[in-house]
Amino acid sequence: MLPLPLMVSTPGSFAEHTIVVRKPGIIAKVLATQHYSDKIVQALERFRAEVRDSPVAPLREETSDRGDWNLALQPWEGRRWTELPWFLAETYFYRRLLEAVRYFQPGPTFLLDPFEPQKREALGEGLQATVRFYEQWHHEYALRDQVMVALRRSLWGNRADLSNITVTGSAETDSDEQHRILIDHRETIWELLSAGRVKRLDLIADNCGPEILADMGLIGLLLAHNLVQEIHLHLKAQPFFVSDTMPKDYRLARRALEAMAAPSPRALGNTLRHAAESGRLVLRSHPFWSTSNHLPALPPDLRADLA
Repeated sequence: MLPLPLMVSTPGSFAEHTIVVRKPGIIAKVLATQHYSDKIVQALERFRAEVRDSPVAPLREETSDRGDWNLALQPWEGRRWTELPWFLAETYFYRRLLEAVRYFQPGPTFLLDPFEPQKREALGEGLQATVRFYEQWHHEYALRDQVMVALRRSLWGNRADLSNITVTGSAETDSDEQHRILIDHRETIWELLSAGRVKRLDLIADNCGPEILADMGLIGLLLAHNLVQEIHLHLKAQPFFVSDTMPKDYRLARRALEAMAAPSPRALGNTLRHAAESGRLVLRSHPFWSTSNHLPALPPDLRADLA
C-alpha cells in the first residue's frame, strides 16, 4: 500500500513552503524577466493572488489536456491551494502559469517559454563548469573509469563540477561527496555496458543547464565508445518546473558546445550532432512527463515504448 500523499497543509513542511513561498516567487521572477502585455501581467497577478489565498480554479482554456487536468482536480473542488496534495499542486501550478501567459494560444506569446531567460542563464553557468571539468579530464583513463566518473557527474546534476570529482592520477578518487551516495549501482551498470548487453538506453532528463550538460557528457561517452547502440533521451514537451529540459533547450546546449573554443566540449557537441543525424540519439517528449501522474499511470503507448 502506498503512503498517503504529502499535503501542502502540513505546517512547516517542504510542501507548504513550496506553494506558499516559492510559487508566488516564481511568478514574480517571470514578471521580472519577461516583457508581457498588460493583459498577461494582470493574469499572472490574479494567479499569484489565487495561489496565496483562494480556491483552486479549473483550467479554462481550450486545449487537449484540459479534461485530464480538471478530472485530476475534481476530488479537490472548492479547496484552496494550501489544501491540495503537494505533487498535484506543484504540477498544476505550472500548467496554470502557461495558461496565464497564453503559451498554447495564438498570438505573440504562442510557445514562448516563460522561463527562457532563466534557462539561458543556467546554460551559461553550465558551460563554464563543463570547460572546467574537461580541462582536468584525461582521455587516457581506462574506459571503465571514464564511465564511472560520467555516471557520478550525471547523478550530481547541477552540482556536477570539479567540487564533486577529484581528478589526480586516476579518473576517480574518493571525494567529500562520495559518502552521500546511498545506493551505487555503477559497477553493475558497467558490467552490463561492457558486456554489450545494452542495445537501447532510455534516459529521462531533468533540468537544463549544468544538469543536462552532464547528461550529454555521459551520452556522448557511451555512444563514442559503442557501449550502447542507441540512446533515447526523454525530455519535457512544454515548460515545466522552471528548468526542466525541453528539446529546444537540449538543442541550444548542443549548439553551444559545438561553438566553444575548448576542444573537448566542442568534440562532445559534434558527437551528439552526428549521433542524432544517424539515428543513434533520439529525442522524445511524451506529454505524460508534464502531468500530475506517477509511473504506475504510464499510458499504454509510453509503457510499450519503454518495455
